[in-house]
Amino acid sequence: IPIPPTPSTTSTQSPIARLDRLLQTIASVLKAYQVLPIRSPVYLASLQHFLQRAENLHPNPPDRHSSVPTGKEVDTLEREWWGSEVVAAWYGPQPG
Repeated sequence: IPIPPTPSTTSTQSPIARLDRLLQTIASVLKAYQVLPIRSPVYLASLQHFLQRAENLHPNPPDRHSSVPTGKEVDTLEREWWGSEVVAAWYGPQPG
């Protein structure tokens, strides 16, 4: 399972690179959570919702007609993801 990024690593990456990393993180947590013998339907729905939001933001397949997400859009999704209750339950509370 990927670890939370630090502000110094995200500030130098492009929005697409950050979104790719976030997609990988969300998908990894969702995959691991789905195999647990006891899981909360609310947490599962939250994970699926975050994954859908990230996928909707990602230009896939990338082409000249796709809009590239802005840094602000990725910032918002990252902040909401890392501040969410489901992430706190998985990783523990985040500092700050």
